[in-house]
Amino acid sequence: MALRAWSKRHPLGLLALVAVIAIAVVDHFAASFTGILALGGLALATGALAWHRPQRLAALLACVAASYALVHQVRLLETRDHPLRAILWEGGGELRAKVWGTLQQEDGTQRLILHLTKLEFQDSSEPWETQAELLVRGRVPLPLPAAAMTLNGMLRLPLAPLNPGEFDPGDNSVRKGLAAEFFPERGRFPKVLPSEAQSVPWTERSRQWISERLAIGLEEDTVTIGAMRAMILGATDEADPQVEEAFRNSGTLHVFAVSGLHVGLVAAVGWFLLRPLGFRRPVIVMLMIPLVFGYAAITGWRPSAARAAMMISAVLLSALSRRTVGPQNSLGAAALALLAWDSHQLFQPGFQLSFCVLWALSLFTPLILQRFEGWMGLDPFLPPTVATWWQRTSAKVRTRIGTTFAVSLAAWLGSLPLMLWHFNTMTPVALIANCALVPLSLLAIGSACVGLSAGAVLGTAVQSLLNNATWFFVRLMINSATFFASLPGASFHLGTPQLVEKHATVELRVLRLSDGAAASHLRTAGNDWLLDVGDKENFAGVVSPYLRSQGVDHLQGLFLSHNDVRHIGGVEAALAFGQPEFVAAPGMEPWRYDTKRSGMRHLLEEVLPSMPQHEHRRLWRGDVINLAPTKGLSARAVVLYPSPNDFQDSADDRSLVVRFEFGRWKILWCNDAGFVTEKKLLERREELRCHVLLRDQHRDPLCAQPEFLLAAHPQVIVTNNTPRFIEERMPPHLEGFCKTHDILLIPTHEAGSVRLAIEPEEVRVSTYLGGDDIKVLTDPDGVAEQRSTQGGVAPSSTLPE
Repeated sequence: MALRAWSKRHPLGLLALVAVIAIAVVDHFAASFTGILALGGLALATGALAWHRPQRLAALLACVAASYALVHQVRLLETRDHPLRAILWEGGGELRAKVWGTLQQEDGTQRLILHLTKLEFQDSSEPWETQAELLVRGRVPLPLPAAAMTLNGMLRLPLAPLNPGEFDPGDNSVRKGLAAEFFPERGRFPKVLPSEAQSVPWTERSRQWISERLAIGLEEDTVTIGAMRAMILGATDEADPQVEEAFRNSGTLHVFAVSGLHVGLVAAVGWFLLRPLGFRRPVIVMLMIPLVFGYAAITGWRPSAARAAMMISAVLLSALSRRTVGPQNSLGAAALALLAWDSHQLFQPGFQLSFCVLWALSLFTPLILQRFEGWMGLDPFLPPTVATWWQRTSAKVRTRIGTTFAVSLAAWLGSLPLMLWHFNTMTPVALIANCALVPLSLLAIGSACVGLSAGAVLGTAVQSLLNNATWFFVRLMINSATFFASLPGASFHLGTPQLVEKHATVELRVLRLSDGAAASHLRTAGNDWLLDVGDKENFAGVVSPYLRSQGVDHLQGLFLSHNDVRHIGGVEAALAFGQPEFVAAPGMEPWRYDTKRSGMRHLLEEVLPSMPQHEHRRLWRGDVINLAPTKGLSARAVVLYPSPNDFQDSADDRSLVVRFEFGRWKILWCNDAGFVTEKKLLERREELRCHVLLRDQHRDPLCAQPEFLLAAHPQVIVTNNTPRFIEERMPPHLEGFCKTHDILLIPTHEAGSVRLAIEPEEVRVSTYLGGDDIKVLTDPDGVAEQRSTQGGVAPSSTLPE
């Protein structure tokens, strides 16, 4: 009975629920033309029945289910089940090809999409005409040509997840409507004349104009300008990682990045500005609808912004027709419209969070307010006409506070399950942080809108004045978010149960990152360390999700190997994420010839000196760092390279080489050490013997020399390898050397991340894709007993999904 009553009050909500169920069910099956024809016939039949017998609710529900199942079948055939993906799968995941199509920059992002019309594989005799959208990887010179073009390169399926907690790149690509990835050959792009270039879309021109106007008068404060652009335009790429992490840890990231809240605030500000101009209500409504849709388009048409624009338009139009619109009914209408446009949105976290939070607000807020009625209102025995000014004012203040808290609590309850599921994060402080930051965001967006409107008419002087008002509110928001995030218990990460391994005495996880980036996670005695952090993209997409999945809230320290953006490019994000107490860098950094914009110089001379809470130290040969001992197993890091007498222009030749000692077990961390470093270590007769050697690729192919490997005498070598780039390929002789000397070689690009579980009497080596232990070292003083895999390359079943 309750369901029937709810469906009568919110019929569109019921239809949206049926559509969601239909899409979720169809997603578990492969798409085919037969299925499309069957669903199309079913949709027509049930639609005709519902038309002739409108009182039959079952026929209407069946029609909606069949229609949205049909829509999703078509989308799956265009993406996940596209014939191109099957060909690539049979070809091992990647094939060389020549492609024809047009390039387009995705609105609101830096991603390039190739609209494929025809392709020809390297071993094919004739082109194949097909329609698909491909994500273009690598650097593409701008401007983009307006006409179709021909490119040679590599077609590849997105890689399967290769690290715990990592977002599935393949599934994420499909949900964004992409069939595959394309890596064009370097230096093969034709030159584009201005007359042949694509015209800049109005959304991009508007975004550039707003971005420039917001910075007038504030050019020196890049941190706050970046935050303003993130809040107004959704340009989070320009935001300071420390600021973004403060909003994330305070549970107010929806205030920092553009969301449905911002569209609602822009609508409120627009209504407030248009009312005094004397427009009649219908005129204001007709002006407001393009305003909210235009703002949603300028900010990248995010699911939450699109949902808010549709719901606000429904509310405005209902006001004209003098009909009330229930929030759950309008929410259902927005869901039906968005899923009809692209059914893949159902599986995106942003879509799920947006609709679940709005549904929770409509459901829980009235219930919570009922609990506060006695506290918020006047004394029930006191007639309002005889209440004093103070009593009426205090009642209004209590009502405002109670309403704000009720909305914050309802939104927190609605987002909590999804935040735990997708991000392993819980932020109790958000209950009070939102009460402060949401009103401040209204003031910030209001002043920005007034500034842009007045500045466009009255000039830059007025714009500069009002920008300073916006700066004040945004600065206040940053300070408030930082304060709330610093409170004890403000936020914490809950490890994903199926991803958190049973803790060993000491654990070392070598993560598999893309494009030659490197990062490893060391855990000893409950303390977490990072050995390099990867670049910005890899830290955000791999390292940070991995740490959250393992329940890591705080980092004890960072070891930074050398001045390479692929190793330390994400260091500021790592500082914001884990607030490490200790940061170690090579003693030779920053190199005297490095520019002020180099990553290591910027970190050591600007970032860390401004953060006294982070102790930083330059390491030289002979330095020893004692790590926390655990369960009777001593732990320390011994620096072998560089020394004060080493002067190398190449950053790779200045890289740290550290021997980690855990009891009698030794792990040699070599990073990008090449021929020069290896010769220096051999000349000095350093103690190089180790059980496990961790290495990345030096640009010089002469690295990993046999004499160096013989001196190290490892039983396991974990190496980075990127076959697509010549300078990042593993030395060709390394595999043969390992087979000859019975050494287990584990390339992370094939096996995924590698875990070393270190106990006093054994070391267990396992890979993410291999699962079980592929090797167990049981003799720290001599030759290890080998169980399972023998020397050579570790087996793997790495194929893109």
